[in-house]
Amino acid sequence: MGKQLDLLLQAPLSPTGKVQLRVVDVLGFAGITLLGVFARFALMNYVSGDYTTFLEGWFNELQAAGGIRGIGLSIGDYTPPYLYLMALLTYLPLNSLYSIKLLSCVFDLLLAGSMLRRFAARRYSPAALLGIYAAVLFTPTILLNSAYWAQCDVIFTFFVVQSLFCGLEKRPLASCVYFGIAFSLKLQSIFFLPVLALLFLKDRLKFRHLLAIPGVYLLSILPAWIAGRPLSELLTIYFRQSGQYSRLCMNAPNLWYLIGDNRTSGLSLLAIFLTLAGVLFSLYLLYRFPFSLTRGNLLLAALYFSLLLPYLMPHMHERYFFLADVLALLYACWRPRRFYLSLLVGFSSLAGYLPFLFGQSPIDLRFAALGITVALGICIRDLYKPLFRPKERWNRLM
Repeated sequence: MGKQLDLLLQAPLSPTGKVQLRVVDVLGFAGITLLGVFARFALMNYVSGDYTTFLEGWFNELQAAGGIRGIGLSIGDYTPPYLYLMALLTYLPLNSLYSIKLLSCVFDLLLAGSMLRRFAARRYSPAALLGIYAAVLFTPTILLNSAYWAQCDVIFTFFVVQSLFCGLEKRPLASCVYFGIAFSLKLQSIFFLPVLALLFLKDRLKFRHLLAIPGVYLLSILPAWIAGRPLSELLTIYFRQSGQYSRLCMNAPNLWYLIGDNRTSGLSLLAIFLTLAGVLFSLYLLYRFPFSLTRGNLLLAALYFSLLLPYLMPHMHERYFFLADVLALLYACWRPRRFYLSLLVGFSSLAGYLPFLFGQSPIDLRFAALGITVALGICIRDLYKPLFRPKERWNRLM
């Protein structure tokens, strides 16, 4: 009987495919998926402050207005695409808390599935693919952000990751379209914008491709405008968002938390200029000196900028390193020797969640900010070390 069971579990399912799957592998993926779903259901009863202050009211307004018929109302400070999705959720036979969390959890699975598909194309072993899939589903910040906090950071991050994959595959138009969708959902998608600028500088995409980004945004607000929402309001949503908070740091583990000036906006303008200078100088070095746009290097550049911008920008919230969490995991899967980067970024980012979600700080956020600083330093070393090896390049810099 044991031998028969072993033969059944080891039976091949895809003898002609890129990955040689067996019955036991499929059962493993099914088991991890079920565990991921059950883990999310276990967290769904928690009611966060963001849900009661913002999301619940927006959902109720849309529901009272008839779901889709309410998309022309001036509700909340999120862009229309998320409100479209929320309007569709009002038709589900679930309460608003479960509906909102369910949407983000679906994108958790989509993100894990998309990474699984890309790495399967690289002929990773079934065991490695199962590990990658499980890592995405059970990364603490991904799990807590969607199922516990009722946030939607995974949705825009999913589209940023698709944009990155298309950039790796030399599909410039698709890359810009996906980024346009991400930008239409969340302003934090701009943490990926320098990567598109790098692709442009390296002649991997053209200016006409970049036009897809505002084009997608304009298309995304069109239904709300037709439904009656003022166009001027739709075009300035992100400007209003950026002026909502005056504190230099909103508990993000970044440079400004290390400095400790957490209550004043006096340094905000300096922080903006410092961010612009950091991004522009980084792009200058990557353009001016030999930098090969291999897949690994492009992934590293994406991780670097997803850390650099929220590290230097003012008014960053505790969950604004979410994109970096995902990209650090993606980079670790691509270059396993850098697995500790994912642990370092994920741990530091998670430390920022704890005070808001659980009302206590078992980890001093200054240590978390130092963790992000170290991770950023490792990225800088790996990204720019070809520039600093030969002495003749040093001479050109002097």
